[in-house]
Amino acid sequence: MSPRARLAWLLAVPVVLAYAYCALRLLAAQLTREMALVGSAFVPSDLFVPWLGARALLAGRSPYTVEFANQLHQLVYGHVVTPSADFQNVATFQYPPFVLAYLFPLMPLPFELVRWLAVALLALCLVLSSHLWLRLVSPSSTRATQAGVGLASVLFFPSLQTLVLQQLSGLVVLLLVAGAYHAARRRVVLAGILLGLAMLKPQLAALPVLSVVVWSVLRPDRRRLALSCGLTVTALLALSYLVLGDWPRQFLVALDRYRAYNTVYWVPEKLLGHTPAIAFSAAVLAILAWRWW
Repeated sequence: MSPRARLAWLLAVPVVLAYAYCALRLLAAQLTREMALVGSAFVPSDLFVPWLGARALLAGRSPYTVEFANQLHQLVYGHVVTPSADFQNVATFQYPPFVLAYLFPLMPLPFELVRWLAVALLALCLVLSSHLWLRLVSPSSTRATQAGVGLASVLFFPSLQTLVLQQLSGLVVLLLVAGAYHAARRRVVLAGILLGLAMLKPQLAALPVLSVVVWSVLRPDRRRLALSCGLTVTALLALSYLVLGDWPRQFLVALDRYRAYNTVYWVPEKLLGHTPAIAFSAAVLAILAWRWW
């Protein structure tokens, strides 16, 4: 490592660590406040809801019912919780049934062990995501650069939130990045499978997956990507019907209940207002589409 690079590391590392410390303090304060509001000793985890729901599905129970929601609240909060001005977001199961395929290896384990395994696995997902992106946009980057980007990817505030709360979005990010990476390397079948698997959280994955699928159908040599992505999603939906035949109706009913229980907002609309947010988003999408093609 050159003296200049060593100096950059010496200057950057304390700043990054101080940032991570402040971010963790902020997250800890948020978690402590939530626990105090509901009077619960259970440390919040976004993974607990899909993990418990997947166990219910495997036992032949529906996680979309009010009865399951009440059981979930008893385990998380110690009592049934209703939304209030101070505590607006209440835990509910909002995943497709095929989530059990992703969590199946963790389902027999006690959740406290699952929690810590998930932290390690999600950290690995974030580091691998940054590594793949770096290989794609800067193949000649040095090991020092790779290490710095990997460290930054874990200590970024949304990444820390993903780890502290064990959010499956960390896995979805890796699947999206790996799909884009292999698409760029013309491994189109593998790319399509990875992008299809990313639809675990369609609210995060739908737009990037659709973009790559549209890109793939414009040339015959890339169309197998769209086919493999479609077959993967079809297989996941078939698994959902096999596990819970009436799941679409129950899912929509639970979704209405979720909207009533939780505060859902769009950040641009919150900051700019409805019409300017739409105009801003349309402009950003137009620029991205132009650069993409």
